[in-house]
Amino acid sequence: MPQLALALVAAAAAIGAPSSRARLGGAAVRAGSRAPPAPCRDLGRRALLDGARLAGAGALLRTAAPAARAADAGAAPSVAAVEAAGALPPPPPLDMTVPYLGEEVPLSKLLGSRATLIVNIKLDDPNTGADLVQLEYLGRRLGDKGLRVIAVPTDQGWFEPDLSEQIRQKAKYSYDYGGSLSAVLVDKVNVEPPRQHPLYKYLVNALPTPAGGRRIGLNYEKFLLDSSGRPLRRYPRKYAVSSLAPDVEAILDVDGAKPSPDAQAQALPAASAAWAAAWAEASKEASRSEYAFRPSGINRSYYTGFGPDSKDAPTDLKPK
Repeated sequence: MPQLALALVAAAAAIGAPSSRARLGGAAVRAGSRAPPAPCRDLGRRALLDGARLAGAGALLRTAAPAARAADAGAAPSVAAVEAAGALPPPPPLDMTVPYLGEEVPLSKLLGSRATLIVNIKLDDPNTGADLVQLEYLGRRLGDKGLRVIAVPTDQGWFEPDLSEQIRQKAKYSYDYGGSLSAVLVDKVNVEPPRQHPLYKYLVNALPTPAGGRRIGLNYEKFLLDSSGRPLRRYPRKYAVSSLAPDVEAILDVDGAKPSPDAQAQALPAASAAWAAAWAEASKEASRSEYAFRPSGINRSYYTGFGPDSKDAPTDLKPK
């Protein structure tokens, strides 16, 4: 067994005593001595991989030999001692709305029929050139299969000077984002308190970071949602769109015109070592990046007027 897999299993055994429950990527898994049925084993293996990294991935990745990490990238350790997999989070409320083109639009009308990728963006962020182009390409390539990409601008994580419509135009003409119906850019919202939009309040609580964080730390964090709008996996800022594409394709390929969310969760590939390493790097970047979402101050929310109840009116521009 590769060294990293052995380390992950050892870490899982240390934190997964039968009497304890660990929060594993939005689900809870309890380790026990008896083998579960096959479906539980599959969910548990995937959750245990995320959970072992959740509890100690940083230390494991720092101590594992580089060759072992490279050889083990993308592999899940074999685990035969998972008792049960906890329930995934509930789907978002049916009455939730999102501002789009100056109107409050039901979230259900914006979600993809089979999968949705939601990402908070900032036009002057260095990641924009790569991410927006790749997100548009992914939407065009998989839109016919039921994928919808939703980009969410915000004034938080450093001020976004343009109004929502200007952001849409710049994204389209500078990065070709929004040229297809499978990739949309909604109006500005607050992705963090104060006045946090209900969509992001739901997302960050339904699916915390691997370290247990229930907030947005950086631009270009991505949430992969199933056919019901329930988040299945969360990706850090610098995890490439091309790297998460296999996850999207896996849940799109589940049989059925409206695939079962549980079947999609089963189909989701195990999280990779690269995913865990990207989260470890994001944690470091969040402490030093000028675009990071700070607990307070100018990077948190420069203007309080932009939010879920704002129409980008100039009268809203009141410094905090």
